[in-house]
Amino acid sequence: MNNTYGGFGFTAGSGINTISNNTTGVQLSGQMQDQTISGNHVGVTGSGIIGGTSLSLANNITGNQIGISGFTGTIRFSQIDNNGTGIIATTNLQILHNLIYNNTTVALLISGVSNVQTSDNTFYAATGDNIRIINNSSNVEIQNSILWRRTATISMSTTPARPVLQRLQHAVSRPERHSGLLDAKLHGHP
Repeated sequence: MNNTYGGFGFTAGSGINTISNNTTGVQLSGQMQDQTISGNHVGVTGSGIIGGTSLSLANNITGNQIGISGFTGTIRFSQIDNNGTGIIATTNLQILHNLIYNNTTVALLISGVSNVQTSDNTFYAATGDNIRIINNSSNVEIQNSILWRRTATISMSTTPARPVLQRLQHAVSRPERHSGLLDAKLHGHP
């Protein structure tokens, strides 16, 4: 069910479900909000929309080895925290208005995919990377997002990304000169 009338967590009075200790927490085909997905190998996979229309009913995808993997569609208004890897991106994935923090290895891994759009997210990492773009990923947009860590938070190995990476490293290494917002595009060659 891919709508706000019948999606997982959209029925009035349904409350929060906690889905934990599985190989896959949720195999989604539709939409979900206000769910706690924890302690799984993979928290969420599938397709559709992870999240509702505000953070007040955010999903909490926490404490999984991988928070979200093999998912196509939109991830929005969710809290993705304390996983090994927060999100492994797929081609054409949209990531909007999320709180993504304390994922120990990497918050957002973009590897060998294209057309990934992120906007209005807050990333925080005590350890690991906030965003890792590798393996010839292309057409990646990171817009209007906050990334916080004491060292550089974006790593890229794609050759066309070098000028973008240099600008981002400068922005992160000189926080007194920047507002903390990030707006960048990576257009590589497949």
